[in-house]
Amino acid sequence: MEKRRNVVNHRTTEYQYGSAVRKLQTVPEVHTYEHERRIEEQEQERRQRRREIRRNNRVNLVYTTVLAICATAVFAICYQYLNLQSDIKTNSTAVVELQNQLNSLKAE
Repeated sequence: MEKRRNVVNHRTTEYQYGSAVRKLQTVPEVHTYEHERRIEEQEQERRQRRREIRRNNRVNLVYTTVLAICATAVFAICYQYLNLQSDIKTNSTAVVELQNQLNSLKAE
């Protein structure tokens, strides 16, 4: 019975604040030459990365444009080829009909 009362008592207690580690007051960073140089180097690296990204985007744009032009050229060539095949087929059937007419006229 004693344990049960302790458990009930434990459940009814409120949360006690301050159980976490408290942050100490930190001393503000002293800006030294090393610190300023490090910041400048980081800024230069960021600028360099941005330049590389822009350059890569330009390369991607050129690549995409060339690829689109090539795809359009292939499509146009295929379209022309199919038109030529259709014309050849039409002309060959017309030639066969004319040969049949010629043969029928010769037979008369």
